[in-house]
Parts: sequence; C-alpha cells; structure tokens
Amino acid sequence: MCQEVFEKAFAEAESFRGTEEWMAQRYDYLNKATSIALTGCEEKTLQIASTALTTIPEKFTLHSQLKKIIAQKKQTLDAGENIDWGTAEGLAFATLLLEGVHVRLSGQDSERGTFSHRHAVLHDQKTGERYMPLNNITPDQSAFASIVSSPLSEFG
Repeated sequence: MCQEVFEKAFAEAESFRGTEEWMAQRYDYLNKATSIALTGCEEKTLQIASTALTTIPEKFTLHSQLKKIIAQKKQTLDAGENIDWGTAEGLAFATLLLEGVHVRLSGQDSERGTFSHRHAVLHDQKTGERYMPLNNITPDQSAFASIVSSPLSEFG
C-alpha cells in the first residue's frame, strides 16, 4: 500500500508546475529586520586573540603534527590570508571571551573538532596535562571557555 502511494506521488511530481500565484508570493518576513548588529572588532583585539591561539607554554610537549598545524596557523594569521574555518572559529570565540562573553561547547569531539580543525584543548604528550589557549588570552581575562567532549562513538 505504501509503495503505491509513493509511486503515485513520484509520478505526479514529474508533471507538477507551480501556479503563478504560488511562485510569485512574497515572503515579507525576510524584510522585517529592524536593526543590523555590528559584529566586527578592532585589529588589536584580533592580534591579541591570534597570539593566544598560537602560543604554547614553554614546557608543554605538543604532538609533532600539531606543532606543525599551530605553526601554519600562526603563518596564516600573521599574513592575514587563507585563514581556515577552525582558526576563524577560534578567533570568534576569543573575541567573545575578550568582550566578557563566556563560551561553552559540548558534544562529540568538541575539544579537537570533528575533522581536527579546532584544537581548542591541547594535551601534553608526556604528562597528559590539558591546555586551553582560549582560557589564556590575557592575564586579566574575565570570561572563560568551557569545552567538554562527549565520547565519539559509532555504536550509539
């Protein structure tokens, strides 16, 4: 029975032509914006955020591949070109924190990012110590990030 309903609907869809009235209807809600929020920040703020995202504590043993990724991130930030999604996301989070807005991420693989793009929490290869660049932007930082990864599992 279901199969027949699906087949009939599929056959009817091939010849469907919307009415002029339906095709021309206006979506007034799209034009109801009352104000536009300014979301930019000063260049100095981005420089502070960039430094924080690419500075690792002196005695912190970072994975060699991650060292390369952080170094590449620093190069792109210094040049101001080819900034990838994860870096832009980090800058956005950092500027929010500098404005006093707390940031909370939770979910599967939130610390690292699903495709290793975020690196919001770094792990020392020798001690297992965690380091969060977003919580070390300035010494007098008043807002902090809470980033918690739930287990990444394909088994439900």
